[in-house]
Amino acid sequence: VSRNYLTAVEILADAGLKAERARPDALGWD
Repeated sequence: VSRNYLTAVEILADAGLKAERARPDALGWD
């Protein structure tokens, strides 16, 4: 597995978490 692939996955996962937090009734975030 290439380093670029791992970096891309990490960025996508981070963006996904930020999107979840931004939603009003996300995963139980206050």
